[in-house]
Amino acid sequence: SHMKKGWKIALITLGSLLGLVVAVVGVALWLVFTPKQLTKIVNSVVPRFVQAETHFRSVDLTLLSTFPDAGLVVDDVYIVNPVEGAPSDTLARIGKLTVGVDVKAFLKENKVIVHQVLLDDAQANVYIGHDTNNFSIFPTSADTVDDDTTSATLPVLIDINKVKISNLGARMLNEPGGMDASVEGVDFSLKGRLDTAGVDARLKVDGRSVAVTLRDSSGAVSLEAALQGLALALDGEGSLDDARGDLKMSVAKGTLQAGGAEMVNSALQASKEDLITLEAPVRASVNRGEYSLADKARLTLAQYALCVDSARAVLEPMYVNASLRTDGEWQLEPLLALVPAQFMEWKQGMDVDARVELSATAAGYVTDSTMPLVVANVKVGDGSFRYPQAFPHKVSKINGNVDARLDLSKGGVSQAVIHDLRAHTQQTDLSVKGQVDDLMGDMRVDATVKGSTVLADLMPFLDGVPLEGKAKANLDVRTRFRMSQLSAMDLEKINAQGTVKLADVDVTYDTIHAVTPSLDLAVQMPAVAHKGRMADVTVASPRLDVDMANMGLKAKVREAAIDLGVNNVTREQLAADVVMTLGESGVQMDSSEVSFVNLVFDGSAALDSNEQNIIRQFHPRADIELNNAVLYTPLLPDAVRLSEFDFSYADDAMRIGKAEVRLGHSDFALDGVVEHLEGWIDHKHMLSGDLNFTSSYADVDQLMTLFSGMGSDSDSLELMRQEDKTPAEANPFIVPKDIDVVLHTHIKRSVAFGNDLSDVAGALTVRDGVAVLDQMGFVCKAATMQLTALYRSPRPSNLFASIDFHLLDIEIDELLDMIPAIDTLVPMLAAFDGNANFHLAGETYLDAFYHPKMPSLLGSAAISGKNLVVMDDANIANIAKLMKFKSWKERDNKIHIDSLDVELTVFDEEIEVFPFLLSMGKYQLCLSGKHTLENVCNYHIELLKNPLLAKVGVDVTGPLSSPKISLGTVRYADLYRPEKQGVVEKRVLKQKEMIRHALESNVR
Repeated sequence: SHMKKGWKIALITLGSLLGLVVAVVGVALWLVFTPKQLTKIVNSVVPRFVQAETHFRSVDLTLLSTFPDAGLVVDDVYIVNPVEGAPSDTLARIGKLTVGVDVKAFLKENKVIVHQVLLDDAQANVYIGHDTNNFSIFPTSADTVDDDTTSATLPVLIDINKVKISNLGARMLNEPGGMDASVEGVDFSLKGRLDTAGVDARLKVDGRSVAVTLRDSSGAVSLEAALQGLALALDGEGSLDDARGDLKMSVAKGTLQAGGAEMVNSALQASKEDLITLEAPVRASVNRGEYSLADKARLTLAQYALCVDSARAVLEPMYVNASLRTDGEWQLEPLLALVPAQFMEWKQGMDVDARVELSATAAGYVTDSTMPLVVANVKVGDGSFRYPQAFPHKVSKINGNVDARLDLSKGGVSQAVIHDLRAHTQQTDLSVKGQVDDLMGDMRVDATVKGSTVLADLMPFLDGVPLEGKAKANLDVRTRFRMSQLSAMDLEKINAQGTVKLADVDVTYDTIHAVTPSLDLAVQMPAVAHKGRMADVTVASPRLDVDMANMGLKAKVREAAIDLGVNNVTREQLAADVVMTLGESGVQMDSSEVSFVNLVFDGSAALDSNEQNIIRQFHPRADIELNNAVLYTPLLPDAVRLSEFDFSYADDAMRIGKAEVRLGHSDFALDGVVEHLEGWIDHKHMLSGDLNFTSSYADVDQLMTLFSGMGSDSDSLELMRQEDKTPAEANPFIVPKDIDVVLHTHIKRSVAFGNDLSDVAGALTVRDGVAVLDQMGFVCKAATMQLTALYRSPRPSNLFASIDFHLLDIEIDELLDMIPAIDTLVPMLAAFDGNANFHLAGETYLDAFYHPKMPSLLGSAAISGKNLVVMDDANIANIAKLMKFKSWKERDNKIHIDSLDVELTVFDEEIEVFPFLLSMGKYQLCLSGKHTLENVCNYHIELLKNPLLAKVGVDVTGPLSSPKISLGTVRYADLYRPEKQGVVEKRVLKQKEMIRHALESNVR
């Protein structure tokens, strides 16, 4: 409304001034044209047209300056109108006012027609307050006072052919509008016709300077403009409601400050070209306050020209609608030199250039809260970019096409659409398509990036990363993120999908060397398939070779496919789900190597860098299937072959579904559970397991050798061997420590301590250096056996064993081969032939060759048998002779024993044989006695039953190799039956207590 009011004020003022001029000229022509008379008359007439204090020095006539018209010259005109708040009491001062009147019309038609108005050295001070102004000084109607001076007023017409103002200086202060504008040295020229009917005129304005200051509602200065060398030319016609014309305008120099910042920088001020030029067909409706430029308009800023296809402005309320484009291509580098410094902070240390074409439209209202919406298209060609601080390579061949939508209104959303933006650097080519929203705030990017690059181009961005080598990469990735998320590396909120294809990879990271002909990565982040998952990454490679020198690890992978799902990410935590399938592959570590045909891995990990324990660092969960794997290691003489391996790990427990293994001469299958791996690593808990062990053939001797000493420090073991002076050829089994494992075994065939065994079944418990066999059953050469045993290996040359050993129906000579120590315990057993039952319970320390240390031997044994044969023996022949056997040489010098049932104990290096019966056909003997471990004996043999019904006693004393055999005293009554001692059973009870205590004492 203030702008519209300003136009009305200007028109009213101009009309009133012309009315004043007409009145003065009419009076001058009517009376005698003398200066004194004219001055007197004008002084009396002016108050009728100007309702303010006016002064002028003199009034005179002229014909020269207004020829062919007659002119009235008024010198030193002052209009004074004091208004509170106005910067000056003087509204206007005119050094000289000249009005030209058509003399012919006056003389012939008695009409006063004004053709010219000339003002020299004019000064004006216009003030608009909130409720008042200083220019409302003219009557609102044409009514005049009817007196003698005006009764003969002549008809007056205004047909201006020329209006000229020279050296105008003016100031307009509009307090409600927040505007303070001033001009100096303005020359104003208007030729033509201007009246209420229409316009047919030519306007020319030249000024030394124009200054405008606009303040916002808070009173702070928001805009200051100072223009120099203003030139304006307008040639138009039409009415005030529809005027058309051609406009030419130029500003030679100028400054513009917004918010205290200079918008016209020194480079722009120093340009040899005019600051602003405009050439345009124009159209205006003065009454409606509407102005527009036609489609041939041309606007230049220094040497940069814009073609204005259309432009329309409405003053009240302020509305703009314009469409413009660059006149051809602009060179960006010199253009950016003209941009104000405050908008170019981003360019510090940066070189950027390109050929650009711009087309844009702007439409909208200009208010405190709204600005016109700008829609622009930018085409970039042959661009280049260099920013050494962030990007070491020069980027060239930048070509692109971008649409932008800029909404600078409060709450407005600005965006850019990248149709295609391409760039090249070194051996890298990239293209970008997408959209950027919220350009003026936290930019939101949704873009697809495609291209190819090489590792060498990326190396400068990896400063400090120990990576070297070569690789090629093709990428096709769509990403969505906000700049704040990218700056904070908030990966949980950054969205990306696409593929990265690597080729000819030969890289070394620290001490890890990897080679592959191709590697494809498919990325989805965050993952959409699982709630809470941050990203899915799929990796596929036909071949991958990895060499980790610091770990002595080498891997060869064929046909790898990995699906990696990454979950919540913070600075200290990373969680991932992995599904991995590997084809024929191999891994080498130091002197060990593993290869497999197929691996399927499905698991997860959650990294916690604060944890020291390697498992708790990753919190793993895994399901693994491994097929046809082969492991070579110097720790084992033969390869370990796993035809199938299926296990899972979760919650500190490994569950083996199936593991088919071939190790050395043995093949076996495992299933069961292994627990407490975390505590085992920290040495706070034993590694525990409960496993089923089945095998068609097991070389127990070899397996014991392979697993001997597991969990013990090898240096400590070697030191003990040296301290014990363990023979080098000795290889005793050292029970693994720090583990608590139960093996439920079933072995069809095996070899143990050189004995062939079959159908082995029972439980084996290994707990922290103690091995326990619990009722292990087996068959050896058709004999059925059962063994319960405890074995410890505190030192290589000081082993300990406690056994409960049952042998049913075993040939005696095979028994002696299996347990050579039996011959020491029961020397006479070697003279028997046939099958017997044997039960031995005892304990002893052993040397490194498993030989009992006899002084430590404690034990009990029971031997029973039927239908035995006594081999030919000189000692037995002497005994038989003394006992009056009539025919002891039966069947080729053999004596047949109907039954045998012996109990004996070993204590303090002495064997005690309790009385037992020996039946031989018609004869029955009772035998008892002792012998030492040095085979010095003291036995008594008594014939209880014989055909002669005579009792005979024989004593056998001295060395068993050559004993003294003599008749002895009869000790036993008729029908004597020795009492069963149960010595083995008692010893078994002690062993059970020992096993229980040994296992419980190791519980952690």
